[in-house]
Amino acid sequence: MPGSVKSSRNDISALSDPKFLFRRNHVLSVKEPEEPNTIRWQDLNAGTWQMIKEKSITFLCTMIAIILVAVVVNLASKASTVGAAFTISAFNVVFPLMAKLLTNLESHSSEGSKQTSLYYKICLFRWVYALFFADIVTTNALQLLDPFGHIARHWAAPRAKTQDSMNLQFQGTVFELAERYTDMTKFDANVETGTSVG
Repeated sequence: MPGSVKSSRNDISALSDPKFLFRRNHVLSVKEPEEPNTIRWQDLNAGTWQMIKEKSITFLCTMIAIILVAVVVNLASKASTVGAAFTISAFNVVFPLMAKLLTNLESHSSEGSKQTSLYYKICLFRWVYALFFADIVTTNALQLLDPFGHIARHWAAPRAKTQDSMNLQFQGTVFELAERYTDMTKFDANVETGTSVG
């Protein structure tokens, strides 16, 4: 089937056989119609520019919400890493509800189009926070805070029976260089390609 660009230009060479021309002169763009129960009948009169304007405004609202949530998560992370993690989890629950409200403000010709728009909003939000904040903030914060090292130094070391066993508690957390490099390359790959690796 020729695409809509070929049909709008009436590109006859797009067809394998001229017998498929409409009235022997026109190239038609034909596609399978939506199911009747998925058509959003109340939005069928919305023009293309109205739909573009509505989707642009809701996308801008989504971006503003992501930035505001980033500020809140940043403030929570300054208070505590656990607070940042709970804040991200809370917004992972709340943001889809907000995205549904934003998507309801848009005009869509079908339920599939509406669901696609909702998917993109939620996916963008979750990629930003689950990928970047979970990998960058949480992982690095845990590596810097070294909770297991603190437990060993402040809880296990005072309870050690001998000086040698106490000294062993102050060695620090063992880490593998390969693990740190994979964390760095995962971050670099995500930033450069915008995809989730892992």
